[in-house]
Amino acid sequence: MVALDGPICSPAELVVRARSGNVKFGSTGIGTSSHVKLELLNRAAGVQILHASYRGSADLIAADLARWARVAKEAGIQAE
Repeated sequence: MVALDGPICSPAELVVRARSGNVKFGSTGIGTSSHVKLELLNRAAGVQILHASYRGSADLIAADLARWARVAKEAGIQAE
């Protein structure tokens, strides 16, 4: 999920934003498929997106709504 009024609307914009600033990524746990996909993206794109692990979907959604996590996915990064 990304904020509808946010600056990130595609994977390409995510990489550009990560290269120019601080991007935070929330997932439902360390070692989950979404966390591993994030780390693969970090390596492939040469960026460092900060990972934040949450105890579950409810905490993750609450953080997204509070705008702490600019990008939050439960099922992983989806390419367009």
